[in-house]
Order: sequence, then C-alpha cells, then structure tokens
Amino acid sequence: MKLTPALLTLTAAAALHGLAGAADLLVVPGQSVQAAIDAASPGDRVLVQPGVYTGQIDFSGKAIEVLGLGGAAATTLDGGGAGPVVRFQPGQGTDARLAGFTVTGGFASLGAGGINAGGATPTVEDCIVRGNGGKFGGGISGNPILTRCSILQNSASLTHGGGVYGAPQMTECIVADNTASSAQGGGLYLTGGSASIVDCVIASNRIVFGDPAKGAGVAVHSSAQVLLKGCLIVENVGFGNVFGSYAGGVWATSGTTIEGCTIVGNSASANKAEAGGIWGAAVVRNSIVRDNLPDQLGVDPVVTWSDVAGGAAGIGNFDADPQFADALDSADLHLRATSPCIDAGDPTALDPDGSRADVGAFPFATLYQRSNALESEWTAASWSSISTAVGGVQELSLLLGAAYAGDTYVLLGSLSGTQPGLVLDGLTLPLNPDAYTIGTLTAPAAFGLSGTTGLLDGDGSASCALTLAAGLDPSLAGLTANHAAVVLDFTAFVVSATTDAVAVQLVP
Repeated sequence: MKLTPALLTLTAAAALHGLAGAADLLVVPGQSVQAAIDAASPGDRVLVQPGVYTGQIDFSGKAIEVLGLGGAAATTLDGGGAGPVVRFQPGQGTDARLAGFTVTGGFASLGAGGINAGGATPTVEDCIVRGNGGKFGGGISGNPILTRCSILQNSASLTHGGGVYGAPQMTECIVADNTASSAQGGGLYLTGGSASIVDCVIASNRIVFGDPAKGAGVAVHSSAQVLLKGCLIVENVGFGNVFGSYAGGVWATSGTTIEGCTIVGNSASANKAEAGGIWGAAVVRNSIVRDNLPDQLGVDPVVTWSDVAGGAAGIGNFDADPQFADALDSADLHLRATSPCIDAGDPTALDPDGSRADVGAFPFATLYQRSNALESEWTAASWSSISTAVGGVQELSLLLGAAYAGDTYVLLGSLSGTQPGLVLDGLTLPLNPDAYTIGTLTAPAAFGLSGTTGLLDGDGSASCALTLAAGLDPSLAGLTANHAAVVLDFTAFVVSATTDAVAVQLVP
C-alpha cells in the first residue's frame, strides 16, 4: 500500500470509522462513558472524545472497545477517589479492550485503584495509569494483556504491588515511581499464574518500611511462573525495617526466568540488606547485572552468559564495563560499538540480525529506539508499534562514534522491507527504495518525521522521531515501515556510513 500524506492526516471520518456489523457510540465531554457502555452491544466501540471524565466505569462483562480518541495525553478517566476507575468482570477476555486513556484518581479497599481486572484477561493498550491507590495492586490488578502502557506513581499500603499485582502479560510498558508501603513488590508483585514481562522498563519504584522489603522493582511469589525478557530494571530502591531488605531489582522464586535484561543501579537497604540486583533461585541468561547495592546477587540464582560486577559462577559469565551509551542516571543503556557485551551471549541464542546474542536488554545497533528510562520519557514513550486509533511516537537515536563527528546524516524510510537494500559507495543501506523513501527525503514532516537530517555531534550521535496523531485511517493497521540513516562525509564527497534499520508497525 502506498503511504501518502493524506493517509497520515487526522480526519473525523477516520476517527469515526465503524466496524462491519458493529456500532460506534460517541461520547463527548459532559456525557457519561458508563451510559455508553451500558448501551453498547458485543463488538461495539465506545469512542470517547478528548476531555476529563469523572467517575468509575465497569465493562459489565461486555466484549466491547472503549477508546480515547485523543490518546492518553488528551483523554482522562478520573475516579475522584471513590473507587477503582475501571473494572472488568471476572471471566472477561481479550475482546474487552481499553485504549488511549489516562486512568487516575482511583482508590480501592480491595484490588487496584486504577484498573481492576481480577479474574479477567482484558486488552489494555496505550494507557497511562497514574496516581491511584489500592490494596493488592495500586495501579492495576488481575491478569490483563498490557501493551504500550505507563504505570506511574501508584501506591499500595500494607499489601503488595505498588504498580501491578497479579499475572499480567506485558509488552513495551513502563512501570515507574510506584510505592509499596510495609509490603513487597514496589513496581510489580507477580502471583497466581504465568506472567510475561517483555521489553519493559521497571524504574525508580520503591518499598518503604518493608518488613522485610522484597523486590523493589519486581517481586515474584512462589505461585507464579514468570519470564522477564529484554527489560530494563533500574534505580529501584527497597527500604527494610527489622527483618531486612532483599533485592532492589528482582526478588525471584524458582519459577523465574530472566533473559536478556539490564539490571543496574538498584539498591536494598536495612540493618540486614542483601542483593541489590537479584535475590532468589532465578535462571538468568544473557543479562547485565551491575552497580547494584549492597551487592549483585543473593541466594544463588543460576547465572550463565552474563556480565556481573564482581563475577559470578556459571558458564560464560564475565565482569567488564559494558560501555553504555550514557550510563548517567541510566539515561541510555544501549551498547557502544566497543562494548565487551557484543556477541558475548549464549552461542545458541541469536540477535534479531542473526548474529550471536549480545548481553543485556539491547542488542548493539547504530540506529535504535529510545530506551524510555528517563522520567521525562515515561508519559511519551517510544515504542516499536503505534496505534492508528490513538497515535504515538517512535524516537530514534543514532550512535556511530566519534570518528563520524561532524558528518551529515539523512534518515530515510521504506515500506518495502530491508533486503537486499540499496548499495551506496560500497555500503548497504538496509532499505528497499520506494515512493515512501522519496517522501521521507523530500517532505519528511508530511509523514510525521522530524530531525531527519543534520550534523552528528562529537560522539557521532543524533536524534530523530516519527510522531503520528490519533485517528489515522484504520486500514493502515498492519503496515510496517523501516527507517535507516545514511551518513555523508562532504569533505571527501562519499557515503561514510549507513546504519541499521528500525521497524515500526501500525496496529489497530
């Protein structure tokens, strides 16, 4: 499909695009979201215009979609402190969908104050769940399918899971700045089933007055089977009382697998404190565990092919500076080209480019998606997919090294894949040229692109972004665009470098 500027323009027709055999119910400020839900039939969509909507909503067991048309930055559900903001009934499945809202101001005496999905597996996408309080999950409880969500500044008192409690499936989410008081799992408390946490950021969560404090970032109960894969677990802090503090990063049980994660800058503090990084019988592979206090590991996790400060017993482990792009405040934990973590992972595991696995959350690349580790990035996160319904951003970073300082870069795109690519001065740009390539060169702003050309700084770095508004034509869902940069040395009049390609997929 040819991608034209017209297709990337927000129009009322696209926003109100109906599903065959279903109805769209429009809600505007001053109207009741719950009334629209009550009137909806299975398969219907409740389309909520930008604004603030006070009160609680209950999906009432219905297989419907409730969409914030302006996205989470413009459309808010505020519980007013009177109960959980959003409730799904037990037994509801993935065909119940919430997307594009800030969910705030909720409080529950049992279950999460933000989104209560006990016994349910709803789909929750592109939401900011912020400033809620509850028992057994401040922000979210239950078993939801969470994608591109930010769970921020929620709290649980005397019960576990400041941000999330339950057995969710999470992809490309941020869990940050949440608090569990006198309990466990400042960010997540995983229990009661199989949980998958993939490509997520778990940062700056805390346990206060824990007795003991277990898992300021993540705590895993023995009833759970948990996969943590491709995650950043950084700057989480546990404060314990008399009975100590264990695992600023991850408090694990034997059902915990940690694969390709970066766990740095976490801490556990108390009269008795152990394992700022990982505590418990987890299986750990291809991960970076460094700069945690008071130490990295406790109670013998099984660690292989990992970079652990001070070393660790196990096949393939080593102790070396990973050479992050910007380690200060965990701003950018991607690897530099000189990192010893490149091609140092388990030889049986492969990176996306088919080479031997690198160690840590991010395989080495010269063009990559922003990591979302900084507080300023939590509410405008950069992900590998963007919803046509609610919009989003993918911010990209170039990192080629000081040898390319002062060279000119140009970001280009393709809708036709990356192989075989385009050969320029003997170097391959991994894009197959098409009409979109020409458009990104001649009129990048028309396609939502910014920062697509300029000079690399002294570190050979630059940033650019793709920003798409809410309400794109739904027919664009399923489209994948790839972007890559060509670097030009005008003193020699040659192409000096090409970067890796980064994909972004449009989803409903």
